[in-house]
Amino acid sequence: MSENCQRRRTAWVSASALIVAAVVVSILYFTLPPTWLTQLCELLFFPAIVAIAGGLAIVWAGELVVNRWLERYKERSGYGLAKRKVFFNGDEEMIRHVRDDLILSDLINRKNYTDPNIDLHDADIAILCLSKDDDPAQEKDPDNPNSPRADTRERPSWEENARATVEAFIGQLDRHQALIVFTNGWLDTDTKTKIEQRSFSTLVNCRGRIVSDIHSLLTTLPPRNRE
Repeated sequence: MSENCQRRRTAWVSASALIVAAVVVSILYFTLPPTWLTQLCELLFFPAIVAIAGGLAIVWAGELVVNRWLERYKERSGYGLAKRKVFFNGDEEMIRHVRDDLILSDLINRKNYTDPNIDLHDADIAILCLSKDDDPAQEKDPDNPNSPRADTRERPSWEENARATVEAFIGQLDRHQALIVFTNGWLDTDTKTKIEQRSFSTLVNCRGRIVSDIHSLLTTLPPRNRE
C-alpha cells in the first residue's frame, strides 16, 4: 500500500470514528432523561468531540497544504536536476575542476553540463570562470625571471580585465538565466556590485561551495518560456 493510500485510509477511519462517536453521544443525550449521563455528555463528550474534530480539521488542512508544496518542490527539483543545462566559459582548468566535482556529486544529469554543444542562450545557468593566474602583472621578464615585467603598469590590470569580461558576459544573458562567477582572484567593488544587483547571480571564491550553489540555482530558478 502506497503512502498516500495509507494516509487517506487513516483520515477516513478517523473521520468515521468521530462521526460514530458523535451519533452515539447525541442519541444518548436526546433519548435519555436528564441524568448524570446527560450531564457528562454536556460537560465532557460534546466538548471533546468538537475539540477532536477541530484538531483533525487543522491537521488535514495543514497536511494538504504541505503535501501540495512538497509535490511542487519535488517537481521543480526533479526537473532542475534532470533537464536544466549548464554553460561554462573562461579558464579551462577551473572548468575541468567544477565538472569533476559535479561528476563526483552525481546529482545532475551529466550530459547537461558535459555536452560541448550546449549554447549560452539555451543554458539555464552560465558559469564564468576567472583565474587570477591570467594576471598580466604576474608575467615574468625573460631577462629577469624573479621580477615582473617593467611595463605592466601600462597594461590593464587583472581587475579591469575581469570587470570588462563580467560586464560583457552579463550583457549576453537574459533575466531568467542564472549566473555564477567563479574566481580565485579578488574582484573590484564595481564588478561585485554588478553581480550582486543581478537576480539569481552569485560570486564564488571557494571551489568547495560551487556545487551547492549550482544545485540551489537549478532547483529554484523560475520557469522559462519553454518549461
